[in-house]
Amino acid sequence: EGREELVGMVVEFGVEDFRGRMDILTSLLFTLYRQDQLLSRAHPTTYKTLYPTYFHRILTSVSHTTSSSTPLDPKDRTFTRFLLEVPEITEDCINFLRRFCDDPERMQLGLGTVRDLIKGRPASREGCLRVLEEFCLSPVKATRSTAIVIARRFFAENKAIAVRIEGFARGSVGRLAGEPPSGPPVSVDGEDLKLDENGEVVKAEEDSVVVDEDGEDGKKVEEGGGGGENGEKDKADKGREWKEEDVVRHLEVFLAVCSRKHELLVHLFTLYPAYHPSVQRVVRSAIQPLIKIIGPRSPTLLNLFKTYPEGSESLLLRILGVLTDRDVPSRELVDAVLE
Repeated sequence: EGREELVGMVVEFGVEDFRGRMDILTSLLFTLYRQDQLLSRAHPTTYKTLYPTYFHRILTSVSHTTSSSTPLDPKDRTFTRFLLEVPEITEDCINFLRRFCDDPERMQLGLGTVRDLIKGRPASREGCLRVLEEFCLSPVKATRSTAIVIARRFFAENKAIAVRIEGFARGSVGRLAGEPPSGPPVSVDGEDLKLDENGEVVKAEEDSVVVDEDGEDGKKVEEGGGGGENGEKDKADKGREWKEEDVVRHLEVFLAVCSRKHELLVHLFTLYPAYHPSVQRVVRSAIQPLIKIIGPRSPTLLNLFKTYPEGSESLLLRILGVLTDRDVPSRELVDAVLE
């Protein structure tokens, strides 16, 4: 009991000036971690480990402090360095970072720390990747954009992580072939996001919105179709209808990864016929920036014009419209379309 009281005093002293006394806290945690390992082996049924308790207490104290010398600044790497140096990242710590990412004021710090832990702590990579993937689908656009940029860079720079990111991106657009998310509508602030010429996620300009080629902004119901079998089908289709903001947030990470690996476009074409019309409309609109990045001479695109899946004609027409909007079609494109 006296030992725990002493440890508590050291923790309190350290968090009073986290930046200046971080090394003291790190040394304390290493001492507790080593003692836990020794004593838990000697007394496996009776010993209560201390490292997780005091590690979590430090995290909580640092996040709640109002001391002018300690507030966590997103640009200050002290907190990130602390987590890179402690002996072990616990599941409680992962959940702690998740709450940071969910806080608009600390989102940059949270996701930046998650990024650095993925790179610098292989043992914690799995848990941190789960957090990153979760926020790649966040309904908060600024958070989602930041997470997607991080995921896209990992995809480009780390082959091992790229496999994981690609699988997640494929699963994200695969989800669009199923039922829409249940629950109340998601509140989304600000403008839609798009890819710029470098494949980065940015806010879309109002005049960049692409109108569906058939001019529809919703599914039409024929007059008199409110009853009978047609009426029941309309109700079933209505139940499967996705909200645009939900489609967009499931698409964005895939489009960002696809800007790095153009061959993934084939996967979207394969899924497209199975999508509800409400999803197909958003896909046709959202794909324009990606097509401009890929360009008319892409072997993947040219091959799709020759061997597109049945039911994906409307998506192909949208792409053809984007490629020929302001430029004379290339000879390769003309040959692929006519073949």
